[in-house]
Amino acid sequence: MKLQLYYPIKPFIKYQNFGDNDACSQISTLPLAKRKIVAKKDGICPVGYEELYPLLGMKGHTGIDMFGGRGYPVYYCGPTGFVEEVQTEVERGLGVGIITNDKFEMEGGEYHAKTRYWHLMSYNVVKGQTVQTGDFIGLANSTGLSSGDHLHFELKPNIKNSMGVWYNVFQDNGYYGSVNPEPYFNKLYAQQAKRFDKNLEYGQSGSEVLRLQSILKEMGFFTYPLCTGFYGSETAKAVLAFQWKYKIINSWQYIFYGGRYFHEKTRNKLNNLL
Repeated sequence: MKLQLYYPIKPFIKYQNFGDNDACSQISTLPLAKRKIVAKKDGICPVGYEELYPLLGMKGHTGIDMFGGRGYPVYYCGPTGFVEEVQTEVERGLGVGIITNDKFEMEGGEYHAKTRYWHLMSYNVVKGQTVQTGDFIGLANSTGLSSGDHLHFELKPNIKNSMGVWYNVFQDNGYYGSVNPEPYFNKLYAQQAKRFDKNLEYGQSGSEVLRLQSILKEMGFFTYPLCTGFYGSETAKAVLAFQWKYKIINSWQYIFYGGRYFHEKTRNKLNNLL
């Protein structure tokens, strides 16, 4: 079965492709982790800067840099798997790596797919945790060597050796085992691949509230600048607007409940739209 990946963040806007060489590092005696990182202008590093990726021993960019405003939710975009790593790296900042339970057709063979999500502000998973398509991973940011807020996404074909250790099949390819993820995207969004199965109410918090806020924001109902994961007055206002538009509630419910309950009828309507 060929691997299919969803988009991990919405909207899907690319800043840098796999294999590109658009990042520049300040020329300095400072450690690399403390140098300023900027993007090339007209394909050239500014005066006082040099290409970043050769300094890191890479042929070019090891993934896709995509839109990820500060605090934007990031979702797991592959088939069912487990969290293999949660760590901080000098280059990529705070990140999460997830390996699929099953093997898939990739790069001329059958391998487990390891997807990685970097430059995060925070994460919502722990090592060893089972994850499914659409599970909330963390929030985007600009940690590590970065010129601005975004999500750095990688795909690495993996396999387990006789000692039970996972390793990158193409580790010596000049991209530390990463391959171009672009051919594997199915052009759907991960947060829309998972149904809402639980009721939510005013005062609750967590990843499901965050996902609800994110989707309602995309639909134009949630207008607060940041998705917080807390079901407060802003979320209630968004739920109420959604309920009223789709005639889920009557005038009496509109006045007395005010969007405080995201229950069965509302869940079913949103799931059907997704």
